[in-house]
Amino acid sequence: MRYVLLCREETPDPDDLRAIANAPGVKILAHSIPRALLIEASQEAADKLRSDLKKWIISKEVTYSLPDLPFRKTRPEKKREKDPA
Repeated sequence: MRYVLLCREETPDPDDLRAIANAPGVKILAHSIPRALLIEASQEAADKLRSDLKKWIISKEVTYSLPDLPFRKTRPEKKREKDPA
């Protein structure tokens, strides 16, 4: 299962980052935002991180599918009046 980890502080503690990286059953998938991580972990591993890392918010990843295109209806074109020329 995939989880998003968000640090509550301005900068994450390097010890916390090491603990996450070395936690058994946890794989870091992305760390492109300084205060956030995307991980893959079992429910048990995520619960263990949640109990150990009080400065972090840990929640399941949520994804949304895009609507079929075109997702916006176009307005009917207004009829133009003939130019009186």
